[in-house]
Amino acid sequence: MYLPYDLPSFINRFIKSIRPGALVIIETELWPNLLACCDQHDLPVVLANARMSERSARGYGKVPALTRPMLHSLNIVAVQNPTDGQRFIELGLPTGRLKVTGSVKFDVTLPEGCRQNGTALREQWGGSRPVLALASSHPTEDEQLLDIYPALEEAIPGLLLLLIPRHPERFEPVTNAARSRHLRVHRRTNGPASNDTQIYVADTMGEMLNMLTAADVVVMGGSLYSGGGGHNPIEPAALGKATLIGADHINFTSIVSELVEAGAMAVCESLPALQEEAIRLLKDSTAREVMGKNGLDVVETNRGAVTQLLELVKEQLKI
Repeated sequence: MYLPYDLPSFINRFIKSIRPGALVIIETELWPNLLACCDQHDLPVVLANARMSERSARGYGKVPALTRPMLHSLNIVAVQNPTDGQRFIELGLPTGRLKVTGSVKFDVTLPEGCRQNGTALREQWGGSRPVLALASSHPTEDEQLLDIYPALEEAIPGLLLLLIPRHPERFEPVTNAARSRHLRVHRRTNGPASNDTQIYVADTMGEMLNMLTAADVVVMGGSLYSGGGGHNPIEPAALGKATLIGADHINFTSIVSELVEAGAMAVCESLPALQEEAIRLLKDSTAREVMGKNGLDVVETNRGAVTQLLELVKEQLKI
């Protein structure tokens, strides 16, 4: 059900009706009346998978009279990394309530049959064809990749560009953008693609991991335009894929930094840089394999946040 509007009368009625044993909030969805009412009802609150960007911290810091009481209403703040944790402390969170658990996103589980489905897709596309994927794309991002496709194909003959729009309402515009550039485009819902297809539009939902499994190189969307913030790069890393991301990845700063430091990802500050790096990786299978293995190592090393969170919640529930 939906959470009620953040008004005391609504929140109090909600708590009395539901009678929850604890409240778990994901990341940083903090509402002052909700937290105040939980405090009044002695309802423990856990802020799970918490993050606090520098920009968000500045915003919270401008209203300390509101921020400090909210933070004091939290029993446990389980942060993704120590840097974000320090920002919570500086904003007024009592030190003893901070736990660094890492990101739950590292506990990604690949769906059953994912790799087999990816292999089947790859065979439909032509088996040995090189495949570059743009995952969770937003407006202008598909168009950017379509604009450089001729140069990419010239350097990588037979290249298939796989476009995976973030939202279904963009399936049609992305298809039309490819057609307007006189490229041979095929949509997933139209059945198997022919071997001469240049652009493949994934116009279904819930199949992204299957699609990424079939790719050689993955570009994470939401990062190729200002204000996007980026999308989760852990999924392609968990699949062992060489991964690129654009300049705007503020929503995943620490994760991107860790992947880059491990040699599992490259940040491309511009479209020409992305084009150059994509061509380099598509030409060099050894470099792709090394980057993919490094990504897998990072994911495996960071697993375990979900288990830690469950223990923290059980402590608050006293079970």
